[in-house]
Amino acid sequence: MAFRARDGAQLALYDLDDFEDLDGRYKFIFRRQDSNKRRTGILKKATMKKGGLKLDDFFDAPSFVVDLDKSSATGLRVDFICARLGKIVRIKMSKDANN
Repeated sequence: MAFRARDGAQLALYDLDDFEDLDGRYKFIFRRQDSNKRRTGILKKATMKKGGLKLDDFFDAPSFVVDLDKSSATGLRVDFICARLGKIVRIKMSKDANN
């Protein structure tokens, strides 16, 4: 399902489809709800710790909103509801495991 933000940015709903624990990073694979298109985001474990996020926060999220306009060839802008923290979390993920 695609929709727009107040500023006109194109948004799409994704589910967490798969996950991989890499050295010092987590690799998240998101699947778009309306087309099964997949996007991969890499997040450093240190970044998660700094932001107070836990891995379970991602598994507990009902869905993820990817900002298609603010995402780029190298990065992915993802928002999700974190029930544990009681807020919407906005993060930038790398698309490259080496960054």
